[in-house]
Amino acid sequence: MRQLTGILALLVTIFTGLSCQQIGGSDEKISLIFLQLNDVYEIAPIQGGKVGGMARVATIRKQLLEENPNTYTILSGDFLNPSVIGTMKFEGQRINGRQMVEVMNATGIDLVTFGNHEFDLNEQDLQQRLNESEFAWVSTNVRQNKGDYHPPFAKVVDGKAMPVPETYTFDATDSDGTTLKIGLFGVTLAANRKDYVYYQDVDSMALKAVVELKASTDLVLGITHL
Repeated sequence: MRQLTGILALLVTIFTGLSCQQIGGSDEKISLIFLQLNDVYEIAPIQGGKVGGMARVATIRKQLLEENPNTYTILSGDFLNPSVIGTMKFEGQRINGRQMVEVMNATGIDLVTFGNHEFDLNEQDLQQRLNESEFAWVSTNVRQNKGDYHPPFAKVVDGKAMPVPETYTFDATDSDGTTLKIGLFGVTLAANRKDYVYYQDVDSMALKAVVELKASTDLVLGITHL
């Protein structure tokens, strides 16, 4: 992927055509904000501090949450590598994206999917970054390669493995009681191939996810790193 840092605040108003659940005096519509980033490799701003930086992302997120509590911050891949800071060592080990995970935890990122550059890391370092993350992951077409066995990647929390799901769902509710069930899937470019990574076909897996999500949710969104 090109080394771009993108921020997109998308305001979506959902009307009755999406079959919002109604409670009491619901007006049958609900507003959502998605703050979306991708290809973020450095935590610091550029141009002498005038542009970018994860602190600015955190500020934007805070402002959007004040505007609308139904604000969700999503990073659609490429954040663990490459990075100048990531090449440094701490306690004898390469940082390899640890700084990004810590800052993303502090920023309040809600959900991520893999970018192809996540797999620049070796399997052990990627697993450590997964375990350190406090945000959710979703991956529809990328799994671990264990020979004939292809289990999902998993985050280990308190000794318990939490597999990365193929789809991710949540409910949004507003002040008048309107609720909306949202489904997301995440697909990744089959690049930077490593022996420990198994890529499934993007098109067929995305279609499978959409069909399954449409049967159980009101709104389907794709987090794509393609």
